[in-house]
Amino acid sequence: MPKFIIIGVQKGGTTSLFAYLTSHPQILPAISKEIHFFDIFFDQGLDWYVKQFPSIDYDKFLITGEASPYYIFHPHVPQRLYSLFPETKLIVLLRNPVERAISHYYMELSRGNEYLSLAEALAKETDRVDLELAKLQSDPSYYSSAHQRYSYLSRGLYLEQLQHWFDWFPQKQFLILKSEDLFAHPAAIVSQVFKFLELPEYELPEYCRYMAGNYGQINKGIKAALSEYFRPHNRQLEQYLGREFNWDTDHWDSGSEPVNKPAPIQAKQELCQKLAALSQVSPEQIRTEIAPWHRLEIPNSPKPKRKKPNILLLMSDQHREDAMGCSGGWVRTPNLDRLAAEGIRFSNCITTSPICIPTRLSLATGWYPHNTGIWDNCNYTLSPDSRTWMQVIRAQGYRTALFGKTHWHSQKSDLRDGLPLLNAYGFDEAIEVLGPRANTNIRSQMTEEWEAAGLWQAYKDDFAERFRFFCPQKVRPSPLGLHYYYDVWVARQACNYLESYSGDEPWFCWVGFPGPHEPWDAPEPYATLYDPADMPFPAPIPTIESNRPTGWLDEQIANPRVVLDESDPPQMRANYAGSVTLIDDQIGKILGVIQGRGELENTIIAYVSDHGEMNGDCGLTYKGNFMKGSVQVPLLIRTPETLESAIAGSIYPHPVELLDVGPTLVELAGGTLNSPQFGKSLVPVLRDPNQLHREDALSEIKQEVMLLQGRWKVALNQQGRVYLLFDIENDPQETTNLAGRSDMMKIAAELRDRILERIKQSQVQSEI
Repeated sequence: MPKFIIIGVQKGGTTSLFAYLTSHPQILPAISKEIHFFDIFFDQGLDWYVKQFPSIDYDKFLITGEASPYYIFHPHVPQRLYSLFPETKLIVLLRNPVERAISHYYMELSRGNEYLSLAEALAKETDRVDLELAKLQSDPSYYSSAHQRYSYLSRGLYLEQLQHWFDWFPQKQFLILKSEDLFAHPAAIVSQVFKFLELPEYELPEYCRYMAGNYGQINKGIKAALSEYFRPHNRQLEQYLGREFNWDTDHWDSGSEPVNKPAPIQAKQELCQKLAALSQVSPEQIRTEIAPWHRLEIPNSPKPKRKKPNILLLMSDQHREDAMGCSGGWVRTPNLDRLAAEGIRFSNCITTSPICIPTRLSLATGWYPHNTGIWDNCNYTLSPDSRTWMQVIRAQGYRTALFGKTHWHSQKSDLRDGLPLLNAYGFDEAIEVLGPRANTNIRSQMTEEWEAAGLWQAYKDDFAERFRFFCPQKVRPSPLGLHYYYDVWVARQACNYLESYSGDEPWFCWVGFPGPHEPWDAPEPYATLYDPADMPFPAPIPTIESNRPTGWLDEQIANPRVVLDESDPPQMRANYAGSVTLIDDQIGKILGVIQGRGELENTIIAYVSDHGEMNGDCGLTYKGNFMKGSVQVPLLIRTPETLESAIAGSIYPHPVELLDVGPTLVELAGGTLNSPQFGKSLVPVLRDPNQLHREDALSEIKQEVMLLQGRWKVALNQQGRVYLLFDIENDPQETTNLAGRSDMMKIAAELRDRILERIKQSQVQSEI
């Protein structure tokens, strides 16, 4: 359990301090810096919280902790934390509230959450936040993104926040630090924290400052008004704690007469009046004010002469790369083939992880599983404070919408409860669904429509029967029928949105199809569209050397989740092909809506999947390994430029990674990713397909790592030993595993070293 928690303040240096502390050999970090259990995810339960921390060997005097800077400001956190961990040590960083408020504003601006000028945002805080605070206080389960994001002034009233905490915890459990001291003298402050935590001294080789903003010149009138507002609050804080922070120009002697408590409502009204006057500036002045930090389309500013292109991201679940007309030839996909003909097909796109949750987290954040700590499917929620590329696209002036599956957060009862999270991740609006299996027990807008149509129970019964006798490979049409089938339903929501969209901003629309993920339940007429006899044979189990190391693939083959007979793969593949064609037809409908809007030529379109499906390869179903059917996914990108270019229809054969999609779309939208991430934009390839994008591509699952590099594919098991090695140039179907052969030892060692080098090059110290 956490020995310590850094509870605040936001923009006070908490990310830097947490990075410094977790460098100590006796401190093991949580899965992410900001867990947000006590403020946002308290309903997930204690077991969920415990799983966010590593197992601790107390005999080795190891400790762990977290840092969620919203804790200090949230009204219910002190009581919740005390009820579970009354002895946890609490660390607080306090920063000059003027600088903190300004830094907070520019952080929200950079994330696309703020659209007002600095003066306007500060002046309107009362309207945005006060009612939300009342809702939070009256309803402990309520979540308010406005309270978390727009509380620029309120978060700087430190004394009232600390007094609320002192009502529950004794002051001796707190270490209250001045942020400016941490910034100026990090080694001394970190030493003080180690002493507070009863740890031995530890000197870091360097003290980098993380998440530091650079927001240029600030209007002097704004800073003067803020300084005047915070001055009496600062003096009260100093008097209460008996120490000086020296944030004001006229320093106060802590031994002088008591300071009268400021009248909060009157003071805030006076401040808002001053800021409102300061906000009456021209759009050009506002643009000058914010330009040093981030470009933002300002309301009422002149519109660009040429509208930015719209962006359509189409994503399916469990679509293997060879299951398209333009790739393997055994599935009819005229709309995907059209995108390939008008853009570029990346024939060697490797998923970052061949399983849903890890790879979808990687896609959103640009981090590998060895960064996120999520190596397999689990009950996990991406922090609302995570930096995503979708936020950057929104900040470029796009209206962002999502329809379909994400797998970025866990909800126990109703998926719609996660809407505030999707807003935080970068979407202005969203209608979310889950995968086929989760749709049996978690509500959503889609399952409510199923229930109203009398279909949800039939859907549940169908699933129950498939797994009652553990026969998930059973092929039969879904009881939902075509109209209510999940991929059709998702496409319909996207079409309805695009048909009715009337905003001035360009749109970014992410459509996440739940299929062709199993079960094999394509509805008619797609269920019988393909003849099983026409399906390609599954790949055999690779031949192996008897003395080689073993890994997860060997475990899958030895103990398959589903035991198949000879008749299963052809039937499964025919139904799977029907599902892919169904999705392709839905894509055609979406493209038709965009064509009807007159916007198809000015729309960037990308199609990708999270991972593949074995469909009988190696005698296996599902995914979760490094074989071609599982780890290689479709990637098609078509832009207004490729549409008119001679490179349209090109096939790019070199390695790319799934997490390259985000940086590509950001660059095409005119943005830049400034947060740590490891995706690499494909825009240079879209201009010149003859250049090398990456030397190799990584994929990871269950603490195993795979590398695709030119002629070779190699995989390390959990012990770091080579257990898979394929010569894909001469053996593209991966029928012969060369790992363990004496004549392959040198190349295996070189590839292993390259994997270790890639992992070393992709380390981070801040949270997602």
